[in-house]
Amino acid sequence: MRKTITNDNKNFYTYGKDFMSLAFPRVNEYEIAQNAKQENEAGWKTKTGFDILNKKENYNLHPKKPPQPKIDELTNIPYHW
Repeated sequence: MRKTITNDNKNFYTYGKDFMSLAFPRVNEYEIAQNAKQENEAGWKTKTGFDILNKKENYNLHPKKPPQPKIDELTNIPYHW
């Protein structure tokens, strides 16, 4: 019903026949709020959820971590005191 009222520019709809203060709103405030929320989330959220950088398995990794062979080489060096 709201869609038909929104498209009808010739008539003015009210809940009461004597008073204009009971006018039926032509704008759907709930729909506008939902569209604004979706546009906001589209800026910082992907379709599958949050970005992969925030996943649990790699949140604590250093960005300049050396490759695994280099780590193995550094851990196998014998130190003499």
